[in-house]
Amino acid sequence: MSGYEFPQPGSGSIPGPPPPSGETDSSFASTSSFDNDHTTFWCTVWQGMENLSLCQQHDANLNREALGTIVDRLVTTQQLSPSSSVHNFREPCKFNGKADQVDPFLHKIDNTLALQCCAFTTEQDKTCYFSLYLDDGTPTSWWAAIEHSHNKVHLLDDFAALVKEFKEHFDEPDRYAKALRKL
Repeated sequence: MSGYEFPQPGSGSIPGPPPPSGETDSSFASTSSFDNDHTTFWCTVWQGMENLSLCQQHDANLNREALGTIVDRLVTTQQLSPSSSVHNFREPCKFNGKADQVDPFLHKIDNTLALQCCAFTTEQDKTCYFSLYLDDGTPTSWWAAIEHSHNKVHLLDDFAALVKEFKEHFDEPDRYAKALRKL
């Protein structure tokens, strides 16, 4: 055995059960001291069980919240991390500000956004990605003007409108007529 002896009823440390009704055994003699000790003991046990139950409920709620937070982070991480369906490709070249590079640049940006559609889920994601490929000089100055202009800051949340503004600023206004003249 383990060497531990369980306290016996009536030994003074734990009150025993009440005597069965009708018994007159001296060891189960009903006294007010025995009844008070017995009632106090079982009330204490009951309160301890209630406290344990409340602690377990509180712990379960904390665990549920923590698990929810972990699941949310995993979902976010999975959405942001590359998946097996992400295609490897060459990054677009930076746009240097020349009008003849507008269409090729936009074509590469559009292809990248299409291939990485899971990575760029918001309009702001798309416009931010677009800005990464603007070269120093006129293109980055144009971008800074968009960011700081109260009239144009809305373009940061509307990729199609930003591209339209980009074309209006950098594309040759009469590109088609110029191409016809070259022919």
